[in-house]
Amino acid sequence: MAAIRQMAVEHFAPGEGLARVGRSWRLTLCVAVGVALFLLLVVGLKSQSPTLDHVYYASLFSHSVLNAVFGTAALVALGVLGVGVSRAWAAFSGSPMWKADFFSLGRALLWSCGASLAGRGTVGDCGEPERRTWTHLAIVYGFGGLFVVAGAVAIQLARGGVYPLDALHPLKVVGNVCGLALIAGSAAFAWPHLRSLWRGEPPSCFHATPSVSLLLVAATGLLTEVFRYLDLPLLAYPAYFVHLIAVLTTFVILPYSKLAHAAYHTVAAVYRRYAACHDGPRVAMGDEAPVLSCQGDPTPEVS
Repeated sequence: MAAIRQMAVEHFAPGEGLARVGRSWRLTLCVAVGVALFLLLVVGLKSQSPTLDHVYYASLFSHSVLNAVFGTAALVALGVLGVGVSRAWAAFSGSPMWKADFFSLGRALLWSCGASLAGRGTVGDCGEPERRTWTHLAIVYGFGGLFVVAGAVAIQLARGGVYPLDALHPLKVVGNVCGLALIAGSAAFAWPHLRSLWRGEPPSCFHATPSVSLLLVAATGLLTEVFRYLDLPLLAYPAYFVHLIAVLTTFVILPYSKLAHAAYHTVAAVYRRYAACHDGPRVAMGDEAPVLSCQGDPTPEVS
């Protein structure tokens, strides 16, 4: 299963050479170093130094700069991933996505995503032990929730909202819960890789990087918040800087990492549901794939 996931990402992701980023520790580290140098350049171009008498993250990076840089990075990453998704759909169905029946496609997408978020279907059917279903869900809900919260905060700031948020603000509470879920899920996945590294057996970059990077994102984000509440500038700013490096690096490698597998796995599940309702061909699924009823349980058995 692990090899199939990697093959799918490398096959469908645009840019054959760029796909090497997801399987090379050296290239991934180069991306992280490049991100760090870029952020240092942004800080160096500022005429104002960070405040050291109290924690004020906007004195290190203004909100407008962060929204522009990270918003652009997220859109580019999703755009590249979208190209891969369209290529996967074409491979499965034998025709471009724009030729599909969009009403049926939307219904199949909603059904498959609903099954995944409920712990059935794509999230719980990755060939992993059943006990890992909760870790998949923790990462999906944690990462997805933080993504939505970050977007909501960015919109609020663009409309002149006040930041930082109060500790009991709904967005802050939801963000903290999602952050803890992401830490729990990613730590559960990262632990076997860390044990392997401790034994002197370097883990696969493709399979270890997503869990380690998400753990860094969530853990440094939590430390950033704690150090701000404790008002410890000498600890807060380094933690914040590492957090930004982890987030931006995750966005950059997203289309070529194991995280992209979730998108291709979902496309496969959506197509099986879609094909069952349309009696369409199963170009990439194999003739032995069971036919699903349009009214039945669409839980796919896709690798």
